[in-house]
Amino acid sequence: MALRNLEIMEEEDLPGRSDEMGKRLPENLAELESYPNLGEIRSKELLFGIELVEDRESKQPASKEIVEAAISGCKERGLVISKNADTVAGFNNVLTLAPPLTITEDDLEFIAGALRETLTKL
Repeated sequence: MALRNLEIMEEEDLPGRSDEMGKRLPENLAELESYPNLGEIRSKELLFGIELVEDRESKQPASKEIVEAAISGCKERGLVISKNADTVAGFNNVLTLAPPLTITEDDLEFIAGALRETLTKL
């Protein structure tokens, strides 16, 4: 079964698709960079870390309440998103996003829209 999954990934060029869509999603998210609680968007193909801060000047990590409000707001809009684990006290302020390799253009727009709507309400 695992070998067949690898064959499908190769046949459908899912790694290549991940690379292509991973380059497109930041374009859809570019407008978020002006939001006052957004520190930085980091990515590697389709793996994204969206850093939330108290304010852009101090870059102080966002409070637990802001991070939880962002996660909750995304889930209310149908976007399942999480945060980095509690690995370093006080620095669990990065939303994590890992969409499937089969993501479509419509999915990219949905993700960006849900994040925009959520972050404007923080």
